[in-house]
Amino acid sequence: MRFIGALLCSFALLCSSVSAETLISGNISGITFDVAKNPYIVEKDIIVPKGTSVSIPEGIVFLFHPFTGFQVSGRVAVQGSDTKMVIFTSLNDNIFNTRAEQLPNPFDWNGIFVSKDAEGAFLNNFALKYSVYGIKSQCQNIIIQNAVFQQNGQFNFTVNEQIKLVVEGMPFSYPDTIVGTSSGKDDNTTNKPPKVVKPDNGITA
Repeated sequence: MRFIGALLCSFALLCSSVSAETLISGNISGITFDVAKNPYIVEKDIIVPKGTSVSIPEGIVFLFHPFTGFQVSGRVAVQGSDTKMVIFTSLNDNIFNTRAEQLPNPFDWNGIFVSKDAEGAFLNNFALKYSVYGIKSQCQNIIIQNAVFQQNGQFNFTVNEQIKLVVEGMPFSYPDTIVGTSSGKDDNTTNKPPKVVKPDNGITA
């Protein structure tokens, strides 16, 4: 867990050294995301409409204003890496926003909402912090690999209103495993052999 925190901090220092700043809101399906334009400041809800798709590459940082969120009705692919996670966090997160005027808190922004008719959400190697509800999915077609949830308000991850057990600050994957639980399995585990992510020194995200 300490290693993950150190990794996020070192990544934040790298981001701040090359920071530009890009304001975004509304439909983001036409945006080609680029780390050179980090951080992406979300002024109003960002949306992936039905029939569209968006790909978010490694190292992209989203800073959300209060009462804003990320709504997915189309298809989204978050493609972070072990060393360059995609970050979804509060505008007040002074790790990623050195000009923040107050400390970040749970409930600072809404979270990620995946609608029932969404065409799929495939989320790899990302961190989600200081939101109201983390990820709220009404769609079964969602895959999460090596996510880190921290300091979210109501909960970290739900599917069809069912709260999934997430250990804060530990790598989390869905549906194959929940890292850090007593059983090592999610209640929607498929018949595939479980993909176990071990919380040892080999973890890099």
